[in-house]
Amino acid sequence: MKYLFYRTALILSSLLFVTAAIGAESNRISVDFTVNEGDINPALFSLVNYPRFYGEADDESRKLLENLNIGGTQARIETMIHLLEPENDNDDPFVFDHERFRYEKMIRFIDHDPGLFIKDVENQGMEPLMLLTYNVPWLSADGRNNGVPTDNEEWAEFASAVVEYFNGNPEGPEYDPVVQWLEILNEPCGNGQFFNGTQEQYINLFSDVAERIHSYYPGVKVGGPSVLSGQMAFMIRFIKETAGTADFYTFHIYNEDPVLMVRKLETLAAYIRKTAGEGIPLFVTESDDWNLQGDDKWDFLIIRQMELLLSENPVESFHQFSLPLYRESAERVFGLLGPGGEVVHKNYWPYYWLRKARGEIVEVNFDGDSALGASSSSRVKRPLYALAVNDGGNEAIYVYNTTGDPVPLSVEITTDGPSWDQGAFAELIGGGEYVSLYPEWNGPGELNLEIPARSGMLIYPRDLEEKLPAGSQNISFQ
Repeated sequence: MKYLFYRTALILSSLLFVTAAIGAESNRISVDFTVNEGDINPALFSLVNYPRFYGEADDESRKLLENLNIGGTQARIETMIHLLEPENDNDDPFVFDHERFRYEKMIRFIDHDPGLFIKDVENQGMEPLMLLTYNVPWLSADGRNNGVPTDNEEWAEFASAVVEYFNGNPEGPEYDPVVQWLEILNEPCGNGQFFNGTQEQYINLFSDVAERIHSYYPGVKVGGPSVLSGQMAFMIRFIKETAGTADFYTFHIYNEDPVLMVRKLETLAAYIRKTAGEGIPLFVTESDDWNLQGDDKWDFLIIRQMELLLSENPVESFHQFSLPLYRESAERVFGLLGPGGEVVHKNYWPYYWLRKARGEIVEVNFDGDSALGASSSSRVKRPLYALAVNDGGNEAIYVYNTTGDPVPLSVEITTDGPSWDQGAFAELIGGGEYVSLYPEWNGPGELNLEIPARSGMLIYPRDLEEKLPAGSQNISFQ
């Protein structure tokens, strides 16, 4: 039996958007939690540099991370040749001298058994993505760690050693592809900071490494080039020249309008499908906008993530830079959490607010004549974003108002159980505040809300009320 509930200050999912100015009258949405319209990809909420967090965070920081629901995300793990093989193990790049490899040092920020670290990644429900970097003086044309390898097969040995350490001997019965994704180098061929070779030299290195991995290690995929969006010409060249070789493509995108960013990714993903074939995924392995502060940053992160959820799945994973607090300068403060329980408010709370955006997207329909519309290809932000989800019976509705005026809403909810019988609980983000509230009831099954300007509400059944982390009461934007 289905139950009809709630005219609520909310809205929807399947992801309809507002496309015109919203009038003062109440807007109405119907949400049907019994109809699944697709699954949410949790890897869209991946966070860069879990190894550093793992090595530095205290118990309070770990509890704050648990609040973010990181299961199903990717962990990008920087693994470095100069730490693994500071001196050449031998002259044959196809023969390992394991005694000369420093496996316990190879992951940046991890100084003990990396197998235990990977087990922790798995226990957190994350998927390891190994970022293989950079070079080592004995293998570098100019003796520097960002130099061009003098022998690509020796660099491919590094990649092979990493894979074999975690997955085992591919010729043995215990082989298990725990590590399945290899990202080759970080931002090559830009200003030379990480790789000072030419585009052609990087493509040749990538191709040689991919050939080695594909030849010896079943189930392991190789991707790149992890360039910035300003290097789109190189990105296109790389896709053309590695079609049939690369198993996935990686891209970095910073400081761009969140709506135009997702449209750009949709275009890039379509080009990959056309050039490299269907089923070849695109990963964004770094993204942020360091120019934004306060409510502007909340706007950016929430609109970006809503656009990703509402788009035609242009990316397989999307990594926010970064999980641990990282101060590049007084103006550039990245990260969500400091090592001692410090919350980076401008970044943490949007991800906390979106923690329930998991599971299934459910059907939402707009009823009547209103400004609420349904375009997922707009090049400008919508006045109102909304989403409804059902995660194993845990039902929730999101709505985010991007306008400078409050928005009245009503929603009619269909569900197949009594989950909303006790009313609703809401979490409000906006105006430098993250607070909880109990929406006012106007009789059985009726709830009216008003979404404040530049604010969002997460609404879910009252009997599932969650206590907010203590830091939500003391927000001060860094």
